[in-house]
Amino acid sequence: MSSGSADPTEQGSQPQANDYRGGGRGEEGDVEIEPERDLSPQDIDHSGECGSEEEEEEEEEDDDEGPPPRPGRRVKFQQKDRLAVELQEHGMYQRNPNERAKDMINAYQRECSTTRVKPVTKLLEQLERLDDLSTPIDNLDLKGVKLDNASCEVLETVLSRVQTNTLDLEKTNLEDEGAIALCEMVEFYGCASKINLAHNHRLRPRAWLTIGRTLKKSPFLTTANVSYCGLEEQTLTLLLRSVRANCNLQVLKMEGNNLTGKGTFILMAAMKFNENLQELWLGANHLGPEDGQHLGSILRSNHTLRVLDVRENSLQVMPPFLRARSA
Repeated sequence: MSSGSADPTEQGSQPQANDYRGGGRGEEGDVEIEPERDLSPQDIDHSGECGSEEEEEEEEEDDDEGPPPRPGRRVKFQQKDRLAVELQEHGMYQRNPNERAKDMINAYQRECSTTRVKPVTKLLEQLERLDDLSTPIDNLDLKGVKLDNASCEVLETVLSRVQTNTLDLEKTNLEDEGAIALCEMVEFYGCASKINLAHNHRLRPRAWLTIGRTLKKSPFLTTANVSYCGLEEQTLTLLLRSVRANCNLQVLKMEGNNLTGKGTFILMAAMKFNENLQELWLGANHLGPEDGQHLGSILRSNHTLRVLDVRENSLQVMPPFLRARSA
């Protein structure tokens, strides 16, 4: 991903790169999340007001064609014609089986030089230990590295070539544009099955909209960690649209987000429609007895959840249905 021009040694005789400008019944006591409409991040109303019904219908139609363009950033998805066919037929990005780790490192360094971005030393050290790009690596560890928007964009030269079980972005000080870019790469290239976004406090609703959309649309992501991200009512609702849509997510960690009260109410509404999630981690969320009732409603209506972690909360006496489920 870059605002600069692609290196001619990388293009060869391949088709011209595709410059994509990404976005990317209840029982008594239950509550339903507002009808889902996939907005573009720039359409988020930060004042909390809702758009008109006509605008909602237009946004739902736009989602079928992908997110509308946003100025100021460019994600370059290589080999437009071939990839369009392969993505449609196979649902995943096809990597070059002949590419070596050294080629990837060189491409990353060239892109950093072109865009005047300092290469991430921690990343280069991991890439230099790779021999075979055809085998997924266990963890692409960027934890603790401060990633500004430009540093996130050049990572496309890596994420388009390597596949990892876990993409660790914990404490990377992500901002909206960087997080949106990375999520679009994860969705398009299918480069990770687990994503860790914990301890990123600067993300605003427009970023959480894209994160939720990526979780909803990606057939590869099975685990997401959004602990200690300062989730609020609006951002939690945007994130949980993926859960409500019954996405492929199996593990969701939301520890330390102060979800007491309205937070567990929103979670209860989303979980009623989910049949895939198996682990839900809600530790250190200041949950009280009233939240315990919401959790009980989740357990009564959901039959796939196997782990509900509520440690470091103030639920007091655990209700019988919670005790039976956790035994």
